[in-house]
Amino acid sequence: MMKELEKVIRQHLQQYCCMQPQDVYKLIYQNEFGPGHFIEDEHTSLERLIKEYQGIPVKGKGNPIEPIGNGMCRYYLRGAGEDAIEMLNRIFVLTANRHKGEPESFEEKLSSVIPFLKKLNFEFSEKEYADYIRGQKEQNYPAVSHSEAYREAFHPAYRVIEYRFAPYLKLFTELAKKKKENCRLIVGIDGNAAAGKTTLAQCLADLFDCECIHMDDFFLPPALRTKERLGEIGGNIHYERFFDEVVRGVRSRQAFSYRIFSCSELGYVGRKKISNQRMLVVEGAYAMREGFREIYDYRIFMKLSPEEQKNRIMRRNGKEMWQMFREKWIPMENRYFQQLPVEEICDTILEEESIDSVWGEW
Repeated sequence: MMKELEKVIRQHLQQYCCMQPQDVYKLIYQNEFGPGHFIEDEHTSLERLIKEYQGIPVKGKGNPIEPIGNGMCRYYLRGAGEDAIEMLNRIFVLTANRHKGEPESFEEKLSSVIPFLKKLNFEFSEKEYADYIRGQKEQNYPAVSHSEAYREAFHPAYRVIEYRFAPYLKLFTELAKKKKENCRLIVGIDGNAAAGKTTLAQCLADLFDCECIHMDDFFLPPALRTKERLGEIGGNIHYERFFDEVVRGVRSRQAFSYRIFSCSELGYVGRKKISNQRMLVVEGAYAMREGFREIYDYRIFMKLSPEEQKNRIMRRNGKEMWQMFREKWIPMENRYFQQLPVEEICDTILEEESIDSVWGEW
């Protein structure tokens, strides 16, 4: 965690050369506490955001996403687009009301970066930083604004939000519009392994209070894993059960349930009830298989480079499981994507990037 924070501070100094102790303190504060306050009135928050957005002289320039570590980022208003302001506010409020942080962790971060600051070319001394932190401690570590020098040089206008939402602001805005236009919205998410399908589905669940169905719940039971079956395009999921339990349920427009298959238990571990079809998300590889795809009102394909895919699977699953993905699961998925051109029937294609690549644009 501290290594990540050091990287964030280094990157910010490269971008904002006139940072003062106050700006470093603010960066660490946002890293730990996010927006740092509970928001009771979403409407008032939106009014303030609109007013601030209208005062920005330049809009639509550069990547608006600036990572600040600990799952947080600054989203600059200049890159949001007028139609996305309401959604940005919703994400900001959600972040503020969910992310609390820990005072002890914040204090540790403030102190731990002092040796690191010596290595960097800040305009202030180690003593000036320590004196500033001491003064803030006496005030019980309040939230602060940027320093006057920082504001005059960079005119910052942003909202701190959870990083996981940031790449999809345009998509969320489009889906919110479609949800208003239709009494029901069924969304399908397919794509490469480790591309972020489950993460995106969880973002949608948090933002729209919708239910999610995971294709992993329809992993093929051992008894059906014959050579012939695994040779089928998309044959490694239990597509017959998905059709009977989910597709029929969606078409009924009534509440329904399906059995949950556990890959670790290699058996069924209960049922999941889907009671609200005003908005429903189906995510996972093979979600766009023929026989399924017509149930969706909106289709999303998520892709990423082979290099980033390997990095993510190694971090998430380890070296041993990466070999299984590389030799078995990824070739099967690629064959499915090639022979049943999934991308062509999707409304949106999202190309995932690493945080390092996002930093490269700053």
